[in-house]
Amino acid sequence: MAHSPILPPNRHIPYKKGGWGAALLTLAGVAALFLTAFYIHTRTYRHPRDLMMREVYEQPGNAHEAAQSTPAPEHR
Repeated sequence: MAHSPILPPNRHIPYKKGGWGAALLTLAGVAALFLTAFYIHTRTYRHPRDLMMREVYEQPGNAHEAAQSTPAPEHR
């Protein structure tokens, strides 16, 4: 006994546009996060050869020198 294939109805079924609002909202959120990260990066990034960073690092009395000159505490 062979079954006949199920044919689509003889009427127009409109395309559902349900997910485009969520997709646009997601893309807008991703764009906002990307721009925020880029802004923070450009405001805070300093190149390793930046003279101002080297000057801050090599100032006397900074935390790096204090940590190296302080002897480690003895454990008893």
